[in-house]
Amino acid sequence: EMGKDRGNNYALLLSDFGRAHINGKLDYSQLPTTVFNLIGDKLPSIPGLPKTKATNNNFHITAHITNSDFLTDLCNFPVILHQPAELTGEINDKNVSLNVNLPRFEYDGNTIENGRINLSSPNDTLQLKVSFQRLEEKGHKLSVGIDAAAINNNLFTKISFDNKRKKRLKGHINAQTYFFLNKNKQATTH
Repeated sequence: EMGKDRGNNYALLLSDFGRAHINGKLDYSQLPTTVFNLIGDKLPSIPGLPKTKATNNNFHITAHITNSDFLTDLCNFPVILHQPAELTGEINDKNVSLNVNLPRFEYDGNTIENGRINLSSPNDTLQLKVSFQRLEEKGHKLSVGIDAAAINNNLFTKISFDNKRKKRLKGHINAQTYFFLNKNKQATTH
């Protein structure tokens, strides 16, 4: 179902993979451009990022996804949902607030629980926070967290892990990547 409500477009999608509601200004053909603009605003010198123009996309989305076969078929993304995934967010060319909850799924043969993804753009930073637990043998779980922040051509990344076993393996890996144009005006990292 599609239509207009109070000057905004809306779409209600009901499918064998779940349901989604989108409200606002959205040109589906410009969705990749909106994603590139979000990234390019914080990391303009990232290699391979296409130069784009602003879109009029400005929308709110909620989705309840029960079947992930379309991701495997469409994107060759080997994920199987064992419990429904929930997605809520607001997106435009400059700002994003997107939350995804993945209670239990399988990715490339690994069973994952308590998956959470938060993508946001507070102030002048694009932030990504990911957390999950990978199920291992004998009921053990490996907890993993990823915190990334992009600002002014810098990408700061922290990966945390904890196996919570008797022989504990716990730690953090921190990385900083700087994107810039070299003397030949080619996008480069440092």
